[in-house]
Amino acid sequence: MEKLLVNFELEASGIVKILELLNERLEKHRASNDSIDASVLLRGQIAEIKYLKKRIWGF
Repeated sequence: MEKLLVNFELEASGIVKILELLNERLEKHRASNDSIDASVLLRGQIAEIKYLKKRIWGF
């Protein structure tokens, strides 16, 4: 049981790190571009980040 909890904690911390990196990339893109609506791919990434945040942290 302990091993399962440790694995879950490691996976959760990995997800948090991925979200932080995606968020950082998004902020850099926003800072360098006037229009964030120009990229359909980026809008998809924004939606995915918001979805994952809501699923993980509940907000």
